[in-house]
Amino acid sequence: MVEKHRTKIILETDIGNDIDDVLALMMIHTLMSRNCCELLAVSINKSNLYSAVLTDVINAFYQRSEIPIGYTRNGLSSGDGTFIKQISERFSELRKKNEYYESVSLLRKILAENADNSVVIVSIGLLSNLAELLISKADEYSDLPGIELVMRKVKCVCCMGGNFSNEALASRKDCFAEYNIAEDIVSSRNVINNWPGKIIFAGWEVGAKIVYPAESILNDFKWAQEHPGVEAYKIFKQMPYDRPCWDLTAVLQAVCPNKYFKLSRPGMVRVNENNTFSFINDANGNHRYLILDDNRIDEIKSFLIELCTVPVGSLVKG
Repeated sequence: MVEKHRTKIILETDIGNDIDDVLALMMIHTLMSRNCCELLAVSINKSNLYSAVLTDVINAFYQRSEIPIGYTRNGLSSGDGTFIKQISERFSELRKKNEYYESVSLLRKILAENADNSVVIVSIGLLSNLAELLISKADEYSDLPGIELVMRKVKCVCCMGGNFSNEALASRKDCFAEYNIAEDIVSSRNVINNWPGKIIFAGWEVGAKIVYPAESILNDFKWAQEHPGVEAYKIFKQMPYDRPCWDLTAVLQAVCPNKYFKLSRPGMVRVNENNTFSFINDANGNHRYLILDDNRIDEIKSFLIELCTVPVGSLVKG
């Protein structure tokens, strides 16, 4: 069981580029019902209205349409991908919102409304919005410039990004460049170099070892006549396929800190010219990365499946 501690989180996502963002949002709803976290907002770093609509649909399916949603209007990622348009249109009757915030405005609003050092940002996409947040200026929500607002309100960032395997850290080969960091490398460098607080990285190598099984998609959702997340999974790739739980590991660390993963020593991450990572041990550094005990892979996978598959009817709204 998870400790009853309500972590306040903002989900920063590129939902629609991969299916694990959808699974991550599904597990957050169960964790909310278990009184483990409060989802303050979903901020989307993909400039596609369908990403916001899909998020709206999933939140409504889990009976939490009140959660505010924002999406960027000028992000580097904008395509429809394989499923966001289809699922948004197929489940259009679930959509509750006609308008969505601009992402950085929403981030500033939510941070301003919450207590100091109380918000955990779970970043499971590009770092574009967080880079824009850092350089944002005073507005209707706060008189503070972005970097000071972050310094005051954000407890830490749990970022799915990079590759911290021994092989990757010892190499400078392009094959070890990780999508979330490399896709908007300018923003990634700005955030990693200038973020005024703690960043915990859930590296590619961790989620790659914890795989969500197609068997669960096919068998564990019979309680739902149609589930938007399940249907999205079926469309994303030809079934049956298993999918790494990259984004889910960042959520798990944010809500259950240090319960399922060990942390590296403190240090400083640097992004190399070919978008691979270096990690410099530094007792005063603000960066750490997750370390997976291979003996716990089955335990963690079972827990993630459990969180994703709890029937909506049995969830207590929290």
